[in-house]
Order: sequence, then C-alpha cells, then structure tokens
Amino acid sequence: MGLYRIMLVDDEEEVRRSMIKTMKWEEAGFIVVGDAENGKDALEKIEIYEPDVILTDIKMPYMDGLELARQVKENYPSTRIVVFSGFDDFEYAKQAIQCNVTEYILKPLNGEELTTILMRIRDILNKEMEEKRSIETLRESYKKNLPLLKEHFFLDLVHGKLDADTIVLKLQEYKLQNLIGNSLVVACTEISLGQEKINISNQYKKEVYHTLSVERCFEEKLSGIYEYALFHSGSRIHMILALKESQSLSHLIVLLNHVCKECKRIHDLDVTIGLGEAYPHLEQVKKSYKEAKAALGYQKIMGKGITIYIKDMEPLNHRKPMEFLEGNELIAAIKFGSKENILGCIQQTFDKMQELKLHTIEYQLYILSFVHMIVKLLNDTGIDTLTIFDNTVDLNELIASLQDSNDLKNWLLQTCNKISDHIGTDRENATQNVINSAKLLIEKLYSDPLLSVEVLCQHLHITPTYFSTIFKKETGQSYVSYLTRLRMEKAKEFIELSDDKTYVIARKVGYEDPNYFSYVFKKQFGVSPSRYRGKRENA
Repeated sequence: MGLYRIMLVDDEEEVRRSMIKTMKWEEAGFIVVGDAENGKDALEKIEIYEPDVILTDIKMPYMDGLELARQVKENYPSTRIVVFSGFDDFEYAKQAIQCNVTEYILKPLNGEELTTILMRIRDILNKEMEEKRSIETLRESYKKNLPLLKEHFFLDLVHGKLDADTIVLKLQEYKLQNLIGNSLVVACTEISLGQEKINISNQYKKEVYHTLSVERCFEEKLSGIYEYALFHSGSRIHMILALKESQSLSHLIVLLNHVCKECKRIHDLDVTIGLGEAYPHLEQVKKSYKEAKAALGYQKIMGKGITIYIKDMEPLNHRKPMEFLEGNELIAAIKFGSKENILGCIQQTFDKMQELKLHTIEYQLYILSFVHMIVKLLNDTGIDTLTIFDNTVDLNELIASLQDSNDLKNWLLQTCNKISDHIGTDRENATQNVINSAKLLIEKLYSDPLLSVEVLCQHLHITPTYFSTIFKKETGQSYVSYLTRLRMEKAKEFIELSDDKTYVIARKVGYEDPNYFSYVFKKQFGVSPSRYRGKRENA
C-alpha cells in the first residue's frame, strides 16, 4: 500500500512545525499533505488536500476540533479524525465518540504513542483497502445482488416498455417499494481507466473488478441516505434513485461527486456520472434516463471524473419538446466534438452510402433524412432556423439542389460546422452570463454572513458542483477565495472612508465574529484592521 494522506490542525504554528519535523511519518505509513490553524481554515483546505486522516487539537479559535469533527463526519464520512487535547475531561471524550473520532489523545503528545496510534490506523485503512480491492468478495456480491430478471425489468422500465401498474407490481416483487411515491431520478455512469493500471491479466476479471469497485463506492456513500436500485446496460452502471420531499438534488450531486473522487483515489478509475432530472411519476423514468445519457456527452466539455447534471448543461428554457436523436454519432460530434470529428462522421456516412450503391429513391430519402435531422437538432437546441438556413432559401429548392453526393456532402459539412459554432458560442455566452450574474449577486449579498455557494446557486438555479467548476475555470479562483477577497477589499474601503469600529465593519462585510474578521484581514493584508487604520491616518 502507498502512503496515506494526513493533515495537521492546531492554532499554534510552532506545534505544527515541530510535529511535521520530528515525527517519522513515512515509517508510520503517512505523508503530511498540509496543515491548518483552526477548524474553519481546515474545512476550506480539505477539498484541496483530500486527507485520509485529520490530526486536530480541540481548543482552537473560530472553530474547535469537535465542531470540525462533526462537519467532517457529515461531509467526508470516510476521513478518520484523531483528536488531541490538554483537557482530561470525560465530556470531551464523550463528544468525540459522538463525532465518530477514531482516537482521543491527551497532551503533551508523546511521539512513540502517536506513532503507535497512526500505525494502528494505517493497518485499519490497509484492511479496508484490501477489502475494497478484493475481486472474489466483489464478485460474490455481484452474483448475489444483481439477478438477471431485475436487469431485464430495469431496462424495460427506462426504455418505457412498462405501464404504471406493472412497474408498481414489479417494484414490490423485487422489494423495491421504497422507490414508489417519491420523485425518481436516473444516473448513468461511465468508467474509464486512469494513468495507473491495476495488475489484473484477465480482461473479464478487470471488468468485474472495475464494475464492482464502483458499485461498492455507491453503496458506501448512498446507503442509508437514499433509496436506490442499480442495473447495467453494456459496460455502464445505471441507478434509479428516489428523492423524498426533504431531500435535495444538490446534496445527491455532492455525494455522487464523492463517489467519483473515491474511485479515482482508491482504484485509479475515472468515473463520470450523468444525472437526469427528477420526475414524480414512474412512467417518467424514461425521460430521466435519456437525459442522464445525454449529460454524459458533455464530459468532453466538463471533463471526466465528475457528476454532470443535465439541467446545468441544457437549461429548461432552451429545451424543446422533440426527443433527442439517439444513437447518431454525427449529432454527438456537432454538440460535443471538433471540426475533425464532424468531418469524420460525415465521411464515414458517405462512404457507407457509396458502398450500398443506393437507388435514386433511396438517395432522395437520405437527403430528406439529413434535412430532417438538421431541423430536429435546431429544435432540440433552441437555435432559430433562420440563423442557419438562409431565409431566402426555399427548402424544396434546397433539397432539389442536393442531388449530387458531393453537393450534399459539402452542404452538410458547412451546415453542421455552422451549428457547432453556434452551440459553442451559446454555451460560452451562457457560462459567462452565469459568472456575471454570480458576481453581481456576490456584490449585492456579500454582507450576509450566511452567504454560501449553496445559497448563491439557489438564486442562480444551478447546482453547486457545476457552479464551482465553471467559476474556477473562468475566474482562476474558488468561490470562497473570491468572496473573501471582495469582503476584505470592502472592509479596507470602510476603514479608509469611515470612523466605524472594527466590529461594525466586520458586520458590514459579513463577519459575525470580529476576532475572526481581524484574523482574515491580517492574513489578507499582513496587518490588523486597527494597525491599517493607524498607518492610513499617519500617512
């Protein structure tokens, strides 16, 4: 096994530096990936460092170790917590147990004792890793939980072959009645290998290993929180999940993203999840399934190893009632691919046409099919036909002019490239509009101490995952960093232009705790607010 990642949290920098230097981390099976000076600082850094273990003090300003443990338990349940404290207090120990703390150690820290504890945690993590990587264990689980009849039922369900009464009967038969009466959403999963290759020679074993590894991750993250059912189609894993009224799609997306990260970290698998919309009726599962598959097509834009929600990529006001043209590689190339992809698909189609030696009537039917496909694509994407077809062109005349295969091929290539450019421009504009709207909202709401990425995304009607991805991509910084910088700049203006006390300015820029405000201000500008004001007055 490789080294596990550990993060140190203590408000005394000297303690952190001393521990980093004096402990023999690698001998215990760990590498220190980062440190933080309080619980709030640590929560902001967990996403960056992705530690397996957090070693934290209890008594710290702004957020203590127990509150940190509570939030880690809720949002990063697989991360281990080791708490150390100078207080031999039963109440602390009891609270630590409730927070799922792995170990509770009293100060002063003893190097040998800490090494022993870390080695014990390493052994536990090794055992868990081995269990997750056990092919035979996973194969037995696979045989036990995925009967063939269930697979057929789910495939019929998502392809719309069953009526509501039959669906209810089958769900009850398979003891999945908890899916009934809730909104249902479909997730489609695509698995691909990362850079490292696990040494399994047999191809079948590899496929079983990868599939069951991902299923185990789903089970660990979702069981007990969501009711769901897994099924397969080809090499893809699909899920039908029930959303109760109290459960949000945003929280589901957060957990699905944890699955993606876990699969990458443990198994070096790039797991991309396409998520459809949630619908209240059983017969509408078909819709969510189609949307989930369509969402996977956007991984060329968003990247692999994340959850892609269809509503983020194709907002409702741009959707049309016509169904998406399934199984057409040219459509996918226009929406997601490059000019080379489009040319390749068209060339392949025309090579096939030439090979078939089409009759004149069959060729004319191909022309009509291409024109129909283009018109449907424009309808699906909400593009005005007049921006693609010259409004002076009569479609009957156009079709009549395409009787030569070279003319048809050139027209199709030119039209597809034009649509592709239009979709790309619309997508860039939509992304920029979201970023601009977000900046305006942050400017308007920065003084609210409860302003978070979740609150912001409720205003924007998008998911936090999608927003965080595009915000960082467009601005080069995270939402938290952007908001903190804005608040500090506003604070600086208030100091320069008013005589307000520090605690008043703190409230004005969204900080309820004036001490924490001073801490962040000093971290940003190198001096405290009072000293900054003194420098300005003496300048």
